[in-house]
This record gives sequence, structure tokens and C-alpha cells, in this order.
Amino acid sequence: MCKALQQAPQDAATGKATVDDRLYTKEEICQELDISKTTLTSWMNDNKVPFIRLGRRIYFQKSLVLEAGRAHQKYQRRK
Repeated sequence: MCKALQQAPQDAATGKATVDDRLYTKEEICQELDISKTTLTSWMNDNKVPFIRLGRRIYFQKSLVLEAGRAHQKYQRRK
């Protein structure tokens, strides 16, 4: 996940990631972040990653997931 966080382009004025805000499925976000579904599910259960539930389906906004990763303590210590 750290590689995805570092590669995401950021807006110079706000410092926030400038990625598309389309909704990603679990499979798509796992591929984007290069993590397993088990890891993503664990993060969801621990409320580390924001997600949207529409009926029985779960979606993610890439910008929110990347922002949550940047704010995570473990990532902060690596800087």
C-alpha cells in the first residue's frame, strides 16, 4: 500500500490526492493497492478504510482510501 500512497499525484495547493473518485469494488481496490482481500477485509473490520455499502455490495473511493492510508500511524512513522 505504501507504493500506491507515494505514487498518487497530489494537488500542490491542498496536498490532497488528485485521483478519480469513481467507486471501486473490493477486487479493483486490492489490485490498485497490491494487497489481498483478507487484508482489505481486516482493515474494513478495524475501521481503517472507509467504504460504502450499497445493498449487499461494497465499494471504495480511491481518494478516501489513499487519504486513510496517509493518515495511518504506521505509514507516518516510516517517513
